[in-house]
Amino acid sequence: MNQNLANTRVMGLPSRWIYLTTTFFLVLSGILVSGALLVIRNLTGTNFAPELIIFLDLIHLGLVMMFVFVSLYCLIFKKHWTTER
Repeated sequence: MNQNLANTRVMGLPSRWIYLTTTFFLVLSGILVSGALLVIRNLTGTNFAPELIIFLDLIHLGLVMMFVFVSLYCLIFKKHWTTER
């Protein structure tokens, strides 16, 4: 195979795979799940217990804050959330 074709970029993305670290995957999936449950809570006809709503709010807020602080840490100390394989 031609070396130039093997290293080409598609729409500006590198041709090699980029994998998410476990922490990044868990934080993002937690944010998505808790956010989806908070959206479902706002639909008419759904009743969640007040304790569950408070729990979801705190979990969602905590995960977003963790995401922001770890992102700042990675930016300042030049660490990566992703690994190349």
